[in-house]
Amino acid sequence: MTKPSDTTLSYLAIGSASFYLPLTFWASNAWDIGNPTFILLYGTGVSLVGMAAFWLLSKTRARDLSAALSISLSLMVLMSWQRLPLRQTVLSLLLLAATVFIVVRVGPSIQRGIAAAIVLLFGVAAVAQVTISHALEAAEIPLLALTAREPADATEVIEDVLVVVVDSYPSLAWANQRFGHDTSFIELSLEDAGFTTPAVGWSQHSNTSFSVSALMEMKPIVDAASDDPWSNSRNLGSIIGGENLVASTLRSAGFQQIQIESGWHLGQCSRTDVCIEASWLNETTWSLLEPSVIGGWLEAEYGSWIVPASKSVEARLHELRPVFGNGEHDYVFAHVMLPHGPYVVDSTCNTVPPHTNGNTVPDSAIRSQLSCTDLVLSRIIEVTNETTAVLITSDHGVKSTGQLQKSPDSWTKEDIADAFTILLSYRLPESCDPPGYNTNTIVMSAIVECATTFDAPFNDGDLLIGLRHHSWIGPLSQREIELGLASGRSMGEVNG
Repeated sequence: MTKPSDTTLSYLAIGSASFYLPLTFWASNAWDIGNPTFILLYGTGVSLVGMAAFWLLSKTRARDLSAALSISLSLMVLMSWQRLPLRQTVLSLLLLAATVFIVVRVGPSIQRGIAAAIVLLFGVAAVAQVTISHALEAAEIPLLALTAREPADATEVIEDVLVVVVDSYPSLAWANQRFGHDTSFIELSLEDAGFTTPAVGWSQHSNTSFSVSALMEMKPIVDAASDDPWSNSRNLGSIIGGENLVASTLRSAGFQQIQIESGWHLGQCSRTDVCIEASWLNETTWSLLEPSVIGGWLEAEYGSWIVPASKSVEARLHELRPVFGNGEHDYVFAHVMLPHGPYVVDSTCNTVPPHTNGNTVPDSAIRSQLSCTDLVLSRIIEVTNETTAVLITSDHGVKSTGQLQKSPDSWTKEDIADAFTILLSYRLPESCDPPGYNTNTIVMSAIVECATTFDAPFNDGDLLIGLRHHSWIGPLSQREIELGLASGRSMGEVNG
C-alpha cells in the first residue's frame, strides 16, 4: 500500500484539526442540527485559512510536516480560545511553542506519526462520532396521534392572522409579583391597539419544543416525554417549522403561509409558502464562533445570538407590513427569542455585560430584558390593522425557581406559576367567539375557528408537569393559582 506523501498528510492534518470542533459540536447535537451547512462551511473556511498559511510557509523552505503540525495546533487553540481561562491560555501558548520547537527538530518518521495521529483522532474519529450519534439518536420523541389535516373554507371574518411567540415571558401578574416588573407600558400599548390581555395566561408545557408544537397543533401532542426530552426532536422541528395543523388549515382556506425563522435550531422552515431566513448570527453560528478568538468581540457587540436574531425578526415583520390588509389572506408566524436568557440587554435593548451574581441572575437584569421585549412587542403590533387577528404568546414561563431539578411531586404553586403562566394577548373581531380559557392553545383554536370553517380538536387545557413524568394538573388548581390561594403547597397537596 502506497503511503501518502508528506504534502498530502500535511493537508489531511490541517483539515482534520479544522473540522474537529465543528464536527464534535454536530455530534453532540446530532438531530438538533436540521441544516449543517454552516458547520461544514466553518470547517472548510478554517481549513482554507490553514492551507493558505501552509502554502506560504512552504515557500520559506519550511519542512512540510513541521509547518502543517504547527498550523494544526494553532488552529485548534484559536477555535477554542474563549473556552480557555487565562491560565490555560498561557499554558496552551507555551505548550504550542514548545510543541512547535520540538516538532521542527524531530525526525520525519516521528512527524509523520504525529500527523497521522491528528488525522485519526481529530478527523476520522470526529466523523465517526457524528455517524454514531445520529445512529444512536435516530428514534424521535414519541408523539400522540396528530389531528387529521382536513380542508376548510375561509369565513371572511378575518383577513389575516399573525402569531408572535416570545420566549420565557411570564404572565404579567407573575412578572410584577416575582420580579417587580412594571407592566403598565405593555398593558397600555396592547389595550390601545384593541388587545385582550389577561393578567394570567397559560401554556400547557414548560419546554419550548413541546409548547410551540402544541400551539401549532392546538393541543398537546405528547403524553409524557421520552427519557431524554432533549433527544431527537426533528419531528417537533417539522411541526414548528410550518408542517402543522394551524398552517395546513389556514392554507386550505386560501391563506398564504409566511414563516419567519427565529435562529433557534428547531425554528427552521420545514413546509411554508414563504420562508424568511433567520439572521446569520443564529444559535448554531454563535455556538461555533463564540468559543473562538473572535468570541470576545461577539459577546461585547451582541451579548448573545438571541439579541440580533430577535431584532432581525422584528425588522422582517416591519417589512411585511404591506401584506396586512391588502385584500388577500395571509398567515404570518414569528418566534422572537426574547426575553429568554442570557440577560444581556438593558430596557432599551442595548447590549450590556451579562448580569450575574454567582449562578444567580439579579431581578433587575430580568426586568431590563422584559422591558426590552415590551418595547419590541409595542413596535410589532404597529404592523397590523383591524382586519388582522393577532396572537401574542410566550412559549412558557420564566422557570426561575429551579423546577427542572425537582421531582414533579414537590413542585409548589410558585413553581407552577413560574413555569406555566405566560404573557398572553390576542385581538379578535367582535363577531368571533371568545376563547373558553386563557390558555394559548385554546386562544389559537378560537382564531382558526373564526377564520375558517374548521372545528378545532378537543383540548382540556391541562398542564404537563415534568418532562419525564406522566403528571398533569387541571384547571381547578390553575384557577387557585390565579386567585393566589394556597400558595406554597406541594403538587401532591394540590392534586389531592
